[in-house]
Amino acid sequence: MKCNQKGCDEVASYRFTWPGNDEDGICENHVGQLIAIASAMGMHLQVIPISEHEKQINDAVVYGQGVLVDGKHLPVTEVAKDSEGDES
Repeated sequence: MKCNQKGCDEVASYRFTWPGNDEDGICENHVGQLIAIASAMGMHLQVIPISEHEKQINDAVVYGQGVLVDGKHLPVTEVAKDSEGDES
């Protein structure tokens, strides 16, 4: 997932949801501006840091790479299958 800001090609570091919209991502450079806009509108916007595991999968999807899991290089589809049963 890349940053949702126009003209920004950074990988998202956070995820957020505007009311009535789907979840989206935003990078470290733009998250402060996003929070300030929401605050100026009188809204509390929940911004959730993307975990290291999610970042690995995100990078693999964005850059078309596999993911290193327990020392093994796996395609993204295998990691996604693994995550479905993960209850941690």
